[in-house]
Amino acid sequence: MDKKKLLIIGGAILIIVIIIILLILPKGNNTPAGGYVSSIVFAKSEDKNKNPIGTTDVFSVNDPEIHAIITYQGLPSGSNVDYQWYDVKADKVLKEDKRPVPSAIFSGLSSAILARDQNTTWGLGDFEFRILIDSKLYAKATYQVKTDAEIQRTAIFSGIGEIELSTAVDLQGKPAKTPATTFSKDDENIYASLSYQNLPASVEMEARWKYVPGDLLITIYDKTLAGSNSFAFGINAQKDSWVPVKKWPVGKYQLEVYLNGDLFKTIEFSVQ
Repeated sequence: MDKKKLLIIGGAILIIVIIIILLILPKGNNTPAGGYVSSIVFAKSEDKNKNPIGTTDVFSVNDPEIHAIITYQGLPSGSNVDYQWYDVKADKVLKEDKRPVPSAIFSGLSSAILARDQNTTWGLGDFEFRILIDSKLYAKATYQVKTDAEIQRTAIFSGIGEIELSTAVDLQGKPAKTPATTFSKDDENIYASLSYQNLPASVEMEARWKYVPGDLLITIYDKTLAGSNSFAFGINAQKDSWVPVKKWPVGKYQLEVYLNGDLFKTIEFSVQ
């Protein structure tokens, strides 16, 4: 066998060895996926079997507890496991919990609890739950703490569907013609179709139709939203146009939609 063939075979063997080493080495990732830690799930509580109750990664500043449920797969015996609740902004550990060294290979559920008390408090922002194995960071997962108002605002915004513009709508308030963002000056009506689902509370919606040149407010539409529904609202050239010919002036327009006073979305459209 010549020298060139030996080099090729040797290189192939080296690559195979490297791949095998990478596969058997423990994995330390920002998100747990594989290795000894199969998953980290956050929840507001847990049952007696360590199953999560109220799964979420966004907590209220007023929540009394935050639970982390960890699923292990083949954690070696003799492993030193350390749980850390970490404040990212303050760059400090809020709580540390060293676990008993397993006497046998462990597969199953473990849990950690961060409880609010005189010695442990947390503010708003981004946080991490970290798992150290044998003093080395092995896996971590992130969660957030927000005010109740922020959480409700997010829930409301996520419950609002896409807002579509058209020149005609059906009885359910949905577009009867292809939605568009460009209209003719001869289109008498321009409608906005809106749907919403499972709103956590009643919401005061205000919609402002604007003609961008001169920042001219055409009209305001308001409505109280609750539960789930769909509807349409719009502007009419005969009623809302500000020019004598009662047609839409050519140019750029905007529809601003506010929910409980917060700007939810700005939709830009034009008349040609």
